[in-house]
Amino acid sequence: FEGQNTQRAVSEIKVTLRGRETTSTSETYFQVQAGQQRVINLGGTGDTYVNGVLSGSVHLANSPGVVTRYDLRPGQSYSQEYTVDSTTISGGSELASTAVFRQDTTYVGVVRVTVPAGTFDACQFEITTTEIVNGNDGLSSSFTIWYAVGSGVDVKQVNQAATVELISASIDGNPI
Repeated sequence: FEGQNTQRAVSEIKVTLRGRETTSTSETYFQVQAGQQRVINLGGTGDTYVNGVLSGSVHLANSPGVVTRYDLRPGQSYSQEYTVDSTTISGGSELASTAVFRQDTTYVGVVRVTVPAGTFDACQFEITTTEIVNGNDGLSSSFTIWYAVGSGVDVKQVNQAATVELISASIDGNPI
């Protein structure tokens, strides 16, 4: 991915937002640091479909990669800052942008979660992401995410406006 050696996760998700369902396919590129119990998300690509029609595409690159730590005990937190370069295509228009973020993450613990793709033991994290604008805190958003134990694939996300659940996924062609 962008010249770096990575693993690739492919997933399809269903998003329910204000009672409307859309599906998205995505490819996420990541590096595993098994010895440090960390996964680094370098970015990815995605397509969104409404009623089976392509409505938009996105390409994201994180610098440095966004770290998910699995070496925490329940209740422990960490913070990181990173830049996201994105290109979005929608309605025939292309928009490129760069933004800086701070992410504050708290590990809740391992819980069992059921989604259309199945039932998973998953690491639950509470995350707040804040955009940094001219060195000052800008808009913030919070969400809960569940990563499947063993694969690290996010199987569910819940925020103030939407619930995202995994329909199917594979890592390097192998179903999770």
